[in-house]
Amino acid sequence: MVPKSKLARNKIIGQTAARVGYTKAKSMAKKSFLPRDQRQREQEKANHEIAQIIFDGLCKLRGTALKIAQLFCGETQILPDAYMKVFEQSHYKVPPLNQAVIRKVIRQELGEYPENIFSEFESNAFAAASLGQVHRAKLTNGKKVAVKIQYPGIDTSVVSDFSLARKALAPLPNAALLERTFSELEERLMQEIDYKNELQNTLAFRSLNKNLDIQIPECFPQYCSTFVITTELLDGMHIDEWLETNPKQEHVDFVAQTLFDFFKFTVFKHNMCHADPNFGNFMVLSGGKIGIIDFGAVKKLKSEDVQLYNLLWNYHKQQDKNLLLLEYKNRGAHISEDGYRSNKEFFARIIEPYCEWIGHAFKNGSYKFGTDSDYIKRGYKLFSGVLFNSQIQNFSTDFTLLHRTLHGLFVAFTRMNATVVF
Repeated sequence: MVPKSKLARNKIIGQTAARVGYTKAKSMAKKSFLPRDQRQREQEKANHEIAQIIFDGLCKLRGTALKIAQLFCGETQILPDAYMKVFEQSHYKVPPLNQAVIRKVIRQELGEYPENIFSEFESNAFAAASLGQVHRAKLTNGKKVAVKIQYPGIDTSVVSDFSLARKALAPLPNAALLERTFSELEERLMQEIDYKNELQNTLAFRSLNKNLDIQIPECFPQYCSTFVITTELLDGMHIDEWLETNPKQEHVDFVAQTLFDFFKFTVFKHNMCHADPNFGNFMVLSGGKIGIIDFGAVKKLKSEDVQLYNLLWNYHKQQDKNLLLLEYKNRGAHISEDGYRSNKEFFARIIEPYCEWIGHAFKNGSYKFGTDSDYIKRGYKLFSGVLFNSQIQNFSTDFTLLHRTLHGLFVAFTRMNATVVF
């Protein structure tokens, strides 16, 4: 079971911190006796051990804790490579809960035990992530389905974890700015833990999808509830597994281009965003199509924020810095009066470098990701400068989410070494 109380969760955090401290101290002591050329290898080994300790602790906490690991892994790219490699497991390789707990949840949510609902039900989960785990099953008509079951206690732990996080943030000088980020993340998580909401999102995206190269799974509402969702089982591999088969570069570019076109179409035509662009949610199917799954993190966007984002994309064509600064103010950034009076300096120091970063990929019509090893980290640092600048108040959470989603796609494209046409 997922620990629900603050006391139980704090205990796990304390135990994890103690193990991390011991491993760090042991590594530092060992490095002091090693030749200089061996110290780097020892540091990399320690990083891997510490990352695994943290991940083991996160797996016990699940919920918010694992979601934050996904955020660091997929959207920020600020952790050492050893941490990134271990934390990638948080997308769909978390150790599953025991079978008795899962049977109890299905009985509670759908009214019967799984063997009385499905003609076949695999008791061992084939995928597990931060909020739930997924089991293969068959409907009575023979249709293969994926049954996703939420871990009991997740809804309670989300509230508890954010309460702890807010207390930890309180002493920081920029706590008010960080609070906005946490509020956006908390809102996103509260939506994700309601599988009825995910059901409606999946149905909506299926109705919008006109791309024959993309497949969104069919849903079965009669086998869905707040904590259980049943969808078509897609036959294929997650992108990271597929990349290990060494596919041709043109196929890699096709996958990346298809994902970007899907983002562009749903955001700019329908003001909707699939806001969880990690490898665990993208599949290359046996027929060559691209499968997109897990529509828990979906945002219906304000049209003015989509317009602002479009303006940023066209920044290099506009070449009007004062207009762009005015748009930031009109569209929700609420730049303070001091910041606006000195707009030239403010723009040159804060806004322009970020816009240049976006434009770097867009300006030539296409971009080969992976050629600039620091591009992703530079983008996160620049956007953080915008988001946490004291001259900007009430920054639009829709705009923040759009950036994070695009940044997450850029992370995926970089790992694929893909060329994308903009």
